Amino acid sequence: MPTIIKVEYHKKGRRIYGAFIWQDNGVNVYLAFRKHSDIYTDRKGKLSLAMREGFAAWAIDYSTLVAARAKNMKFIGVKLKDTGDMYFTPIERYFDRKLTRTINYTSRGGSLQKILPLKAFKVVRAEPSL
Repeated sequence: MPTIIKVEYHKKGRRIYGAFIWQDNGVNVYLAFRKHSDIYTDRKGKLSLAMREGFAAWAIDYSTLVAARAKNMKFIGVKLKDTGDMYFTPIERYFDRKLTRTINYTSRGGSLQKILPLKAFKVVRAEPSL
């Protein structure tokens, strides 16, 4: 089992968006912290409908992806704060134009986002607790 060497939190102000995680086996991961309701649904309204039609996706800031690639991260992960489930994908998939779409929220005070469908992720379910 790999051990974590270093963790660097990705913050803006007081808010923590994720963490850059370095491991001793060289498999470095950027882990974004999200809620289940943060899944991008492409204006379908309901998450279940978006998942059925294949529009459900995780959105990551483009600047965060570039920083993760510069820090030699191999994988992008999303950890759900409400369930503990984790989604992982190789970082190269976020830079593949055939798989991703770009959404520009800069006009609304946001940022440039890259979205990748949920089917491109491997899901690791959290252990149930009583």
